[in-house]
Amino acid sequence: MKVWIAVLGISIVLSAFTHMYVTEVPKCPQCGSTLVWTPLGTKSENFLWRCLLDGTTWRKTYPKHVFENWKRKIPHIVRDASIEFLLRRHPEVRALLPGGSWKEDREGQKYRFTNGGWNVIIEFTPDMAEAHIVSDYTHQGMGIMHRIIWVADFHNGDFVELSYTYAV
Repeated sequence: MKVWIAVLGISIVLSAFTHMYVTEVPKCPQCGSTLVWTPLGTKSENFLWRCLLDGTTWRKTYPKHVFENWKRKIPHIVRDASIEFLLRRHPEVRALLPGGSWKEDREGQKYRFTNGGWNVIIEFTPDMAEAHIVSDYTHQGMGIMHRIIWVADFHNGDFVELSYTYAV
């Protein structure tokens, strides 16, 4: 009986540890968003974090496996954060945004995401700290034709809009 209780206790502890180990992700303590950034290639990497949605900053060093998982998601984080940046600056785009999931293609440091008439091309520097982004929307199907071309640069957590064209 004592062995059974010990085995059960160890199983519960291991299960809880595994759950924490697998599910921890860097996220904003204010809004809960996972669209967060840490300045790559600096002394503040994996220590100083900023939410790309609301600007909240916090200090935390995440375990190595959590940080490495976050780094693997950088293309998706930059894609989603760039769409949010575009929406804040140009809210008329919201009605044209697609639902569902994005299709992804990669060629070296260049990522191409497509979904419902949208093409988002992100070309990263080798360290992934900077990128050039071109978001291009062309209306699909019947109805009023729309065309959007948005170009921006991404510098270690900051977006700089270079151009925006919206043609109806």
